[in-house]
Amino acid sequence: MKLLNKKMLVGIIVIFLALSGTLLFFSYGIVDNNVIKYFDSDGKYKAILFSRDAGATTGYSYQISIINKNQNVGKKPGNIFICEYDQWDETNIDISWISNNKMQLSYLDKGIHVFKNLESMKDVEIEYIKK
Repeated sequence: MKLLNKKMLVGIIVIFLALSGTLLFFSYGIVDNNVIKYFDSDGKYKAILFSRDAGATTGYSYQISIINKNQNVGKKPGNIFICEYDQWDETNIDISWISNNKMQLSYLDKGIHVFKNLESMKDVEIEYIKK
């Protein structure tokens, strides 16, 4: 009886790990980040504005990441700003570097749902301005 219980437990663990791995693989596999604009600083960072599509059951979100100049955004979500707009236009969001360590992000405050807006990332201070 104990041997049967151990085999069942091992089987359940194997099935759980296989299902978890499959879910993780497919959840990252369907995410698509489409770069809209790059904003280079004179320093070591760049800001990237991109749209993120996570499949048929979700709408587009618009996200911003600050990354090192030699990096790509890949499939990761935005690390400083995430929002959705009722109606998107490329002029909704604008970024300017005030200095190598200060960025200004201005965005249209109409029809927006902001989910993330950090005030700093790495050694960069972020100032938000609503248009």
